[in-house]
Amino acid sequence: MPKPTLLFLLVIVSCSRLWAQEKSHPEDAFPWVEFRQRPFSIQKPERIRHQVWHSAWIKGIHRKFILQNKTQDPPTGPTICAPVKELDHAYLCISARQEDQNRLFSRMSIFSEGTKALAPGTWVELSNPWYQYYSYMVGGHDLRQSVLQDFFSHSQASKRPLSPREDAFYREVFLPLEKKYFDPSPQAENIKDFGSMQAYSIITASVQSHLDFEVVVTHEFLHAQFYLDSQLQKLLLEYWKRKLTEKERADITLALSKAGYHKEDLYVVIKEFYAYLFQKDAQHSRMKPWVNTHQKKIRRRLKKAGIPAYTF
Repeated sequence: MPKPTLLFLLVIVSCSRLWAQEKSHPEDAFPWVEFRQRPFSIQKPERIRHQVWHSAWIKGIHRKFILQNKTQDPPTGPTICAPVKELDHAYLCISARQEDQNRLFSRMSIFSEGTKALAPGTWVELSNPWYQYYSYMVGGHDLRQSVLQDFFSHSQASKRPLSPREDAFYREVFLPLEKKYFDPSPQAENIKDFGSMQAYSIITASVQSHLDFEVVVTHEFLHAQFYLDSQLQKLLLEYWKRKLTEKERADITLALSKAGYHKEDLYVVIKEFYAYLFQKDAQHSRMKPWVNTHQKKIRRRLKKAGIPAYTF
């Protein structure tokens, strides 16, 4: 009889633990969201992919071959959230599938930034066409602390229920972060103003996606940097107003509007301009016409100001 391999033993142990969890806490057997303390490194994307796929694979085996659970439609993979090694107070949530990611974060994202047709602060129902579109098309999300606070407060005040995924994120990620970063002092900065620093930022991506994983992660990473650095925000706002021509500003805003962004929100426009300009493979991004003209100029200003200028 052949000896059991190490991989086989790991599968048995993992599935046994999940089976015990199912018996004691059925609602936690297939968690929508896991919050881990060990950081993700955006410099090691293959390791991130491996961790998420391993978790999805173990849960898939447990669901299909032990519990014979066929009631979940569609089957869901995990979303794993962890600190970002390269940027303090940034947290990266990686889903196994793009649909898993978007059904968790799309309503928060629409509430945060709006869409081409919806203003920021809009609550959409799960049946809304924009939510359905986001569920399959969006590559990544970026959510600042103040928006998450407003989203969950609005849900409670208006008695609009969260989806199971949203509720899991609320319990497993949002509440622990709010507890960690809570500042009771009356001098606490108004984090909802342009040019203010958020206490933390959530960014997301998915392993299985129609978009390049590293492009999405680096793009969202730059959003987190933007949210967490008020000096960066002010520098980019000044550059936008003084160094871009009126035609450039109009053309960039139009390009972002065509991509579905809310063009009336300058905060969103400048944030996206920066991320597309510096993400991996920026030469093929939505800011392609402006990369050669403005990337080096902004990079020089960042270095002069002592702000990290990331290269991917």
